[in-house]
Amino acid sequence: MADGKGEMEIIAGDFNGTKGAASTFTPIHLFNLNLSKDASTAVDFPANYNTSLLVIEGAITANGEAVPTDHFVLFKNEGETIENYRYRRCESIAFKR
Repeated sequence: MADGKGEMEIIAGDFNGTKGAASTFTPIHLFNLNLSKDASTAVDFPANYNTSLLVIEGAITANGEAVPTDHFVLFKNEGETIENYRYRRCESIAFKR
């Protein structure tokens, strides 16, 4: 991330012009997000895609809702931006199709 408080591994799809190595049969964005404590970021996705998030470790607030370890979130198709704020060090995966 630009502020040095985390990193994003782009597995498939693209983020800000950087493409993931995996090829898929259908359009998909798959990211592994690692943010330090008190880091924040926003990720934009096409509004017509189904978006989900799996918190693997730590805790996160996604669009104002707390999401602890081992929880899966399926977002409504109401917008294009997911805002993340990590209040504990956290690893998560975002899926978009």
